[in-house]
Amino acid sequence: MLIFHFCCFQRLQNQVGEVVDVMQNNVSRVMERGDKLEDLQDKSGKMQAQVQLSDYTILKAFNIIALKY
Repeated sequence: MLIFHFCCFQRLQNQVGEVVDVMQNNVSRVMERGDKLEDLQDKSGKMQAQVQLSDYTILKAFNIIALKY
């Protein structure tokens, strides 16, 4: 009877170990996604700044042209 319980315990331990591995992989993937999202946010912020600068430059150029005519 004791051997039977030991086998069940070992099986249960193995299953718990597998679940722990899966959960650790999931956490790692979530962290990687978080890093990628931060990178995308940084890039989009830089692009938005460039667009605003371009808009300002275009408006400035139009004003200079308008003053000449």
